Amino acid sequence: MTETADRGVGVITANDYGAMLLSLLLVLAVIIGLAMLVKRLNLKLQNGSGIEVMSSVSLGAKERLVVVKVGDDKLLLGVTSQSVNVLKELPEGFAVTATAKPETMTLQNIWRFARGGKTTKDNNIT
Repeated sequence: MTETADRGVGVITANDYGAMLLSLLLVLAVIIGLAMLVKRLNLKLQNGSGIEVMSSVSLGAKERLVVVKVGDDKLLLGVTSQSVNVLKELPEGFAVTATAKPETMTLQNIWRFARGGKTTKDNNIT
């Protein structure tokens, strides 16, 4: 036999596998803990920004109508993959009801309201 085989160099024992597994689990726990911490800090930073998305309606694959509240102002935005446009500054009394069904909030009702007209009874814009 060679000298290295006699000394046990290069031989991995069950204790070594246990230590490697424990180290791996420790590293994974640290990564998960840091990810949770970053997620919590990010949410707190976003909530403090003063911008709130009140409602959003998909118009297509990459197009949306979004009602946002920025400070005391409420805006109707047209959002595409290429741009964001302010379509209308909404009045003070504008509200989106919490019990609205997504299928009742139609593009026609939003556009009619944005142009100053009345909307149908069963939509979620009041």
